[in-house]
Amino acid sequence: MGELAEDFALMREAKQERRNRREPGRIAFVEKQLSNIGYKTEYDGFNKCLIFKHKGNTCKIYPFTGWWTGKGIGSDRGVKKLLRKLLEENNGR
Repeated sequence: MGELAEDFALMREAKQERRNRREPGRIAFVEKQLSNIGYKTEYDGFNKCLIFKHKGNTCKIYPFTGWWTGKGIGSDRGVKKLLRKLLEENNGR
């Protein structure tokens, strides 16, 4: 059982290294996309998410996983879906 635990520890470490490498780029991409459509973002380092306001409600997006949630916009996964939804909401459909 010791060898298996070591293998899982190595896999967990590799996954964390990959995340640490990719996450800054994803955060920058999402920040830029949201600012392009007029949303100011704030980074929450503890939860690793970007926070923005939409129609007075606080919304969050987790750039690494693509998960977003907020009152008025619901919850789903995918940055492009979020941007589409925000643009539709702002344009009155």
